[in-house]
Amino acid sequence: MTLISINQKQYKKTETKIRKKLLIKLSKIKNDNFTISKDAAKQILIKLKKHNKINGFLRISVHSGGCAGLNYKFRLKKQRKKNDHIFSTLSAHVIIDHKSFNFLKNSILHWHIQNMKSSFIIITKNKNQQCSCGKSFAI
Repeated sequence: MTLISINQKQYKKTETKIRKKLLIKLSKIKNDNFTISKDAAKQILIKLKKHNKINGFLRISVHSGGCAGLNYKFRLKKQRKKNDHIFSTLSAHVIIDHKSFNFLKNSILHWHIQNMKSSFIIITKNKNQQCSCGKSFAI
């Protein structure tokens, strides 16, 4: 395995470029929509296959908690509920309950790789505050 080493300044510059591109995409999203980036869609499919839920969904929900007051929960599910909103990219499906969708409107789900850690992140213009770890937010 080959390790690629970049300094912190290079990393921040790259991360900033990615966020700017996603924010430009975000400005073009029509009202009441949710977008899944291609990287996130690929990861959803990989995770569903790994957990033997090939025809399943990634459920995103918003709950109270965390430093800033609200946090996102990501779970793999085999079924959806009657009132769920469903969004798809590259055959990867995301379901969001109605209450949580009010917080997630006009957002982008992205797969973010940072140093030795990778995770789903939500890029949104709806939040006013985010904790330093990025796990919780406030509106």
